[in-house]
Amino acid sequence: MCTPHEITSKTRNLKFILLTPSTVLTDQPDKYNAVHIRRGDNAKAIILNNIKDFEGYIKSSEIPVYVASDDPFLKDIFMKKYGEHVFFQLNGVDRSSAVDLRASIEELMYCVNANNFKGSVHSSFTTLIQELRRANRHE
Repeated sequence: MCTPHEITSKTRNLKFILLTPSTVLTDQPDKYNAVHIRRGDNAKAIILNNIKDFEGYIKSSEIPVYVASDDPFLKDIFMKKYGEHVFFQLNGVDRSSAVDLRASIEELMYCVNANNFKGSVHSSFTTLIQELRRANRHE
């Protein structure tokens, strides 16, 4: 795992962690696509986001696909179905601690820097990824 840069404020004795693509994205392939599949506690997202659509995207991708999801069972299913064609964080992301927040930021960075991205309907995380991709001219 990468070591983030530490920045110390001159006005206060506070330390901030600076997460950049160079400090977070150390193990990704040179070219990859990404999907964000919102599931977890969002009942509307579960209904609106058809897993078959994401599976079609993964199958049609000629390069590996990063899977960002809050559903550990889905990651397990995709690993069994697609093997090395998919990759993701080994630990689940549940947003309940600083460690999980960092994992969420890492997932965000993977998705923002992917060659192509497919996101979830009714997800603020997908919206943020799309906005950052536009700002970085990926889309």
